[in-house]
Amino acid sequence: MNKPRTKRSTGTSGSRVHRAQASSEKAPTSQVFPYLASGPSALAPLIPAEVIGPNGVTIREACLIDSGADTSGFPLWMMKRFQIKKRDCKEEELETAGGKARQWVWRDGLSARIMGRYLKVKGVFCDTPVPLLGRTDFFAAFKVTFDEQSQSFTVEAY
Repeated sequence: MNKPRTKRSTGTSGSRVHRAQASSEKAPTSQVFPYLASGPSALAPLIPAEVIGPNGVTIREACLIDSGADTSGFPLWMMKRFQIKKRDCKEEELETAGGKARQWVWRDGLSARIMGRYLKVKGVFCDTPVPLLGRTDFFAAFKVTFDEQSQSFTVEAY
């Protein structure tokens, strides 16, 4: 049975946002998401999120839930949209499944809104095609259960 595939956002920015906490009545505590297309033939656990930069710009993007990532990481193109310069970040080397790579860490981190909840995420920028949600920030706020048979995953707020 073929399931419909949904493309992820192209990262359009929204207007400046207020960092007020979302009402707990409006934010679901648990939600099931289908795997979404992450390329021409691959399905992946992508979740809609808003990432908010230090300049107030909000980028709405589908983010990959990555249990192999220590922290969340964001594509280099987001640095430009958030007006963050590499020279203002700490440059580090990291180990990836594909080998060694470079990353730039923004000292103040970023904010993200996922399932109506705001959380602080580490401001790590690297050569990744999609934003990655990692263990020390995203998984600390949400419990994730994968269901490969139904090609879906459940995200539950702690």
